Amino acid sequence: MTFAFALQSMLGDQAIWWSFSLGSMSSLVLAIRYYLVGRWRSAGTIIGHHLTTGQAPNTGLVFIAFRAAENWTQNIGQAV
Repeated sequence: MTFAFALQSMLGDQAIWWSFSLGSMSSLVLAIRYYLVGRWRSAGTIIGHHLTTGQAPNTGLVFIAFRAAENWTQNIGQAV
């Protein structure tokens, strides 16, 4: 939207459409720059406890899934 606002005086209503292309190009340039800088390459991988013990980490999402399934089955029973 910044590109559209900046180019509105020159391009008028067409500025919004040019802003999509310019935004995509600027994202591409930033992604290539991030890749070429290479600081992300030097970061080591973090091996968590769950990977060394062979157990899945407890994210707490299992209970949410069970509750959603219970609510769904109860709602189906009420609808019938």
